[in-house]
Amino acid sequence: MTIEEIKKGETDRFEFKREVPQHDKRYLKTVVAFANGLGGSVVFGVDDKAFDVVGVPDDDLRKMEDGLASAISSACVPAIVPSFSRETVDGKTLLVVDIYPGRNTPYHIKAEGLDGVYVRVGATTRKAEREQIEELILRGGNRTFDAVILEDETASESAMTKLCRRIGAAHKEHSGERIKVTPLMLEGWGVVRKTRAIWHPSVAFRWLAANNDHFARVQCALFADDERTEFLDRQEYSGSVIDQVEESMKFVLRSIRRGAKIEGLYRKDFYELPPEALREAIVNAVAHRDYRQHAYIQVSVAPSKVEIVSPGSLFDGLTKEEMLTGKSKLRNPVLADIFHKMGIIEKWGTGLRRIFSKCEKAGVEAPVVDVGGSTVTFIFLRKKNEELATAGTTPKTTPKATPETTSKTTSKTAPKTTPKFTRGEQGLSVIKQRILDAIRKDSHASTQMLAELIGGITKDGVKYHLVKLQKMGLLRHNGPVRGGHWEVLM
Repeated sequence: MTIEEIKKGETDRFEFKREVPQHDKRYLKTVVAFANGLGGSVVFGVDDKAFDVVGVPDDDLRKMEDGLASAISSACVPAIVPSFSRETVDGKTLLVVDIYPGRNTPYHIKAEGLDGVYVRVGATTRKAEREQIEELILRGGNRTFDAVILEDETASESAMTKLCRRIGAAHKEHSGERIKVTPLMLEGWGVVRKTRAIWHPSVAFRWLAANNDHFARVQCALFADDERTEFLDRQEYSGSVIDQVEESMKFVLRSIRRGAKIEGLYRKDFYELPPEALREAIVNAVAHRDYRQHAYIQVSVAPSKVEIVSPGSLFDGLTKEEMLTGKSKLRNPVLADIFHKMGIIEKWGTGLRRIFSKCEKAGVEAPVVDVGGSTVTFIFLRKKNEELATAGTTPKTTPKATPETTSKTTSKTAPKTTPKFTRGEQGLSVIKQRILDAIRKDSHASTQMLAELIGGITKDGVKYHLVKLQKMGLLRHNGPVRGGHWEVLM
């Protein structure tokens, strides 16, 4: 830990305390919140108002450790075992209490019962909502909400037959392999369960079949302005989540602009944003949202951007950095598995990488990925009208060039094009080459600095390309995640 990190203030992983309070037990709520979430550290010896390093007297360190261990053990259930360490910053000693993500959730303050469940939202500790407590209970039992069997409901044979046929048809279309899906196969996949000759649906079956969950819907809107005050079109899609994906995609495609280019003798239409990337983002929202939240998936098309908001933050301790490298944790594994069998999800953990790859190939900026305390948002920046009108176009016919006319013909007939990422040395795209060039100049450059230096790319886009360059063996990161440096290997 450095003085620079401390001056940035508290985060979702760090909370500062000047000293152990005699009566205020708020730090125990933060301990519980860290155990229920991604883990974190409570750092004693830092003023939590001015973020000045005041230190802990060396004579008090052992007594503080014993007192904190005793307080955490007696006040929190299930048991939370902290780890203690000491760091010297600015010549003063800090006591760091590390709390690791727990598997026996929900952790809570013993005296408050389940009313004492706390979670971390940004740099604050908050009392958990009912839906969050339910998810923590399921996670502690190694279960997921979509796999819950609804014992008081019946899955009709007609609904099961329709779903079986739909899965079979989609599987054949995607893979070319013909399979006959049966209710017994649905049971094996955890979609239904048979008890005394009665088929009971899972929560996932409800979403896949005749979905009547009020908030399991997608709201789509087209706005006349970026402030989103004036609607031009508005639709709400319910029913099967499979249909929700298709209808939402159709809405977006008819709401964004489309251009054309000539390839040889043929005209080829293209959209200002790659449809494959937009579809992947919508599928991601439907497959991974938190269906217990009283909120809809929202897809909005404004003049400057397309925004896809999915209720629920990342699941089970997954971080944004891990997500950007292709790691995934499934909040709804039963639903995701059916999507995979239908080809809606192609390969596990590759969705985000495909989004970035499709955007790069289309010559558009990678989407901004915003992970909040209760949502995950994809923001695609739209092209301007003049950019779309000229992107990738070529003339229908090109006059035959002669030595006398080559220069004149080129200047008058060559089409205007928007810059696209082309291939440079070693087959690298220009954006990757620019990243390497920038790192050669400053090996300590952060992702934000690289994004600003290069231009035309987001911080998340830079992270994506950094991972790709490391996998290609062209780049290596040395030292800790914070404070290390890059080394170009070419």
